[in-house]
Amino acid sequence: MIGAWIDKGLDLERLGRHDEAIKSYDAALQINTKHEGAWYSKGVSLLNLGKNSDALTAFGNAIELNSNDFNAWYGKGAALAGLGRNDEALDAYREVVARDSGNINAWNSMGDDLIDLGRYEEAISALDQVTKLDPQNMKGWHNKGAAYNDLGDYRNALLCFERATAIDPNYLGSWNDRGLALYKLGRYQEALTCYDRSSPDRSQQCHVLGQ
Repeated sequence: MIGAWIDKGLDLERLGRHDEAIKSYDAALQINTKHEGAWYSKGVSLLNLGKNSDALTAFGNAIELNSNDFNAWYGKGAALAGLGRNDEALDAYREVVARDSGNINAWNSMGDDLIDLGRYEEAISALDQVTKLDPQNMKGWHNKGAAYNDLGDYRNALLCFERATAIDPNYLGSWNDRGLALYKLGRYQEALTCYDRSSPDRSQQCHVLGQ
């Protein structure tokens, strides 16, 4: 019976019906309050609804039942990050990579949080893990470029954004940031070309460049 409730919740979650999924997980938890999977899945649904505080509680319960569940640790990190508790989120992501050193999502999220905290060199170290594990990971290259930009290392930033735009030429953010790096390097015409790729409003970009 408990499995049926959880399966129903998972199906509802896939359909984006998060509130209904939570009701199914709650029904499962009424049968067994110590069901790790039900707590974890409830946490995912709560996270998708932006209910970070409640999600944190659910993931915490899952971890209490199985401290080696790196997925629950990752969910806890995401909930903490959503609450603006970035230092604690980093600790959760470290728990993930301690159990699964190849977890690209955790390394990427660590990089995001470290950038938000202004710890750019540490962010680059975390994102190096992403691009080593998956050289085609656009987000890893983009975020690493952002960290280099924030450090004022525009040459390395440009190299990262070039990789990001080669992997996914449709992601406009990388074109915009590639343009910024080129602008900072004094390569204005190339910067304009990138800005044009990131936005159809050429006049706005020309204003940014002071032309």
